[in-house]
Amino acid sequence: MASPMTRAQIARQLQRGLNYVFGMKHKMWDEEWRQCGFQIDTSEKAYEEDVQMVGLAGAYEKEEGTDYTIDGGSEGYAARYVNLTFGLGVTFTEEAREDGLYLDIAKTMGAELARAHQYTKEVRHANIFNRAFNSSYKGGDGVELCGSHTLWNGDTLSNELSTAADLSEEALEDLCIQIEGATNHRGVPRALKPQKLLVHRENDFNAQRILNSTARPGTALNDLNAIKSMGKLPGGYMVNHYFTDPDAWFICVDGVEKGLRHFVRKKIARRMYVDDKNGNMTYTTRERYAEGWTEFEAVWGSDGSGT
Repeated sequence: MASPMTRAQIARQLQRGLNYVFGMKHKMWDEEWRQCGFQIDTSEKAYEEDVQMVGLAGAYEKEEGTDYTIDGGSEGYAARYVNLTFGLGVTFTEEAREDGLYLDIAKTMGAELARAHQYTKEVRHANIFNRAFNSSYKGGDGVELCGSHTLWNGDTLSNELSTAADLSEEALEDLCIQIEGATNHRGVPRALKPQKLLVHRENDFNAQRILNSTARPGTALNDLNAIKSMGKLPGGYMVNHYFTDPDAWFICVDGVEKGLRHFVRKKIARRMYVDDKNGNMTYTTRERYAEGWTEFEAVWGSDGSGT
């Protein structure tokens, strides 16, 4: 167990004469994970499970007097979300609380606990994208988020750009075309529509030019910017500052029932207690949640050209 914070950790703050104590009021980016297409639901169990149900294909021509063709649905794969517990605490001696002249150390570290939870949540949700092309991190169908997925009828559907490429006008158009060619697990076309582009901070300016230029970006041509004029990405784009690969980029789509998911088992709660034996005060924070994806079709992407 870690030792409590004592006056030794705040030695300079025990005497008057300091001008300012810095480093504890830095801002964080807004909760970016909430803007990345996650559906948020509550949970009342140790884990939640989504089970796929495959429906029917098309109708069959029936000759007069002949039997109907009989078809049926079936369960497919399942996605399980196990609610994990996240917590953190900090302990202070009575003397540290009493003698510090510049900071309310308990209040200040309480705010730090909240920031620590936010940081962990951002990293965990961003890692779904950071690991999207990594076969060590599989979804309910046994495949990584962005890859070649085997459908129930035996066909394959890839939600990874067919030829990996860095973000460009052409690559973005190609992935939009690929998205709109998606079929369901019986081969029926799905009405999936590109909604929002997600990029690393190093692609911020590039994405702005590609999506918001009136004419085609990076050319001397006077052609329309088709992506902009057709409203292909009505949600625009966002930078996620927790993405780790500068070359990777993603499109979130509309038309998926249950894609990226976040289950809240217990909201973040803070506790404070004093140890009667020594007077030490402890603050703890705790929350429970799960994150992941059910339908891989919710996210399409490219991990870049690799050059």
